[in-house]
Amino acid sequence: MDDASRHPLKTGHEAVRSTLKRAMREPGKTGEAARKVAALADGHFLREEKFVLPLLAILPGLARGEHGAAIAGGQRLAAQLRLQLEQLQLDHRQISEALHELAAAAEAEGKSEYVGFAEDFLMHARTEEEVLYPAAIVAGECVRLMRAAAR
Repeated sequence: MDDASRHPLKTGHEAVRSTLKRAMREPGKTGEAARKVAALADGHFLREEKFVLPLLAILPGLARGEHGAAIAGGQRLAAQLRLQLEQLQLDHRQISEALHELAAAAEAEGKSEYVGFAEDFLMHARTEEEVLYPAAIVAGECVRLMRAAAR
């Protein structure tokens, strides 16, 4: 299994956290909006790193036909992800609303860096919902099918 600490999703979360820390120090509505985004994103990132990232981390091995370690926990993780999917999507809706507030505040205060950040973060959330979450579920389904075939 790939080292989860170096997974691109986790690295992306770290970059978002870093930018949010800078934005939170901004005076006015930009800083206020950034603090709201950060509060919402923290729990969301933890859920993704617990339920999505481990399944994504087994994809390269599955694609190479390696499945020893993947079979052990992949099916359980996929079931947990399915239970968390609605919460993850709700998180995205709430984060998206807060990001629109951040973009509007940053635009009004002439802080274009954070307008671009908000737009990028919105695309990140869309990519997760349309690509990464389904890929993680497919990885779990693949493990389930492999396990059934091994019986």
